[in-house]
Amino acid sequence: MNDERLDAHLMILTAALATYLRGLHVLWTAPGDDDLDTRVTRITAGVGARPAPSPDEIAEVSALLGRSHDGMLARIAAALGLSPGEEALVAAAWWSEADPQLAVVLGCAHDDRGRRHASAALLRLVLEPYGLEPPPVLDDDSVLVRSGVLAANGGAAGALQLTPTARLLLSGGLPQPLEVDDTVPARLEPETAGLVRRLRSGAGGTVVLRGATGIGRAAMAATAAAAADRVPVGGDRPAAELRLLARTGVGLPVVDAATAPELRWRASDGPLVAIAAPGESVAGSYVVDLPPPAFDERELTLASRVRLDRRSPTKDSPPRSRHASHSPNGTSSRRSPARTPMPCGTTGRSKRVTSGRPRGGSPSMRSSGSPHSSPRPSPSRTLSSRPNRSHNFVSSSPTSSFSTSCSTRGASGVACHAGRV
Repeated sequence: MNDERLDAHLMILTAALATYLRGLHVLWTAPGDDDLDTRVTRITAGVGARPAPSPDEIAEVSALLGRSHDGMLARIAAALGLSPGEEALVAAAWWSEADPQLAVVLGCAHDDRGRRHASAALLRLVLEPYGLEPPPVLDDDSVLVRSGVLAANGGAAGALQLTPTARLLLSGGLPQPLEVDDTVPARLEPETAGLVRRLRSGAGGTVVLRGATGIGRAAMAATAAAAADRVPVGGDRPAAELRLLARTGVGLPVVDAATAPELRWRASDGPLVAIAAPGESVAGSYVVDLPPPAFDERELTLASRVRLDRRSPTKDSPPRSRHASHSPNGTSSRRSPARTPMPCGTTGRSKRVTSGRPRGGSPSMRSSGSPHSSPRPSPSRTLSSRPNRSHNFVSSSPTSSFSTSCSTRGASGVACHAGRV
């Protein structure tokens, strides 16, 4: 990794710390008697001490920063509008982690070996004489914290720490791109081209891609981001770090529309894409309604293909019962078989009709015994050889009701017709 801006700030900070420590050493070792008053005077002489660079040294610092324009730090500074002093905070946080010897020097400057880190107050003390003027306090509302460069709660004496995303960028890395399963269908090419133009123009704010699930919304956002030289990233990072990726032009955050209001995104934060369902929107956003897929085989979505495969079993699939149905989640359930015409006087279950004269009685209708069978017809309602007579029976089946019309054609037999009520 070669970052000219980071290297320049390392040289400036090292020189400033050396001058500061050298001045403290002179004050603490001033000649004089070794009595109590002299020792106290030496200790208090360091209060308010600052480096005293020469005019040539100040001019050299200005020239060094003026000719160092390459690297991620310069890109971050340009995107966020950082001052040289704010850049110095970022560079000090980086080098206190990257160079252990600088961390030791920072502990000496703090006069505390347990504080081997950069702090806003110390950097203000040693760099202000060189014209950099870092902020003396790292406020949580500062641009460095809100834009995801430095962690919150730094304050004046706290450690300046980079966020994981800022550390990744300064080390020369890129975020992991958002994984999408689908490719952009041809019907979304005009909308994709429009999104690419918007990203290349540098316009910020939220763009809502609205449409049904599975029509290619995330794939469209990822394709447009790649065409605009950005990395599509998901919404699993903190809002401040998403702003850093968007404002520096490194990434394009792609989030759900339901969580977009929590980010409190502004137009100055860079572009943001929100994935929304039909009828869903985000306040202050630019909404793009995506056309639904055409109903042909080429435009079937993944979910539609799965449903189609379930309806059309292949030759290798196991045989399916004609009474089994499949729910959308793939589980099977039992379904009542189709009803067929029933003999007269029966319930929903299969019955047997006997005609003729059984033993010891007149012609009657008998059914196979069943706990769900209707009561046996009384002798007054038995079928006999009466021509052109019809009887209506209502089944007592617990599952459905049938009306059975039976007409007798002499004693030779019975014709039955069953229909659903």
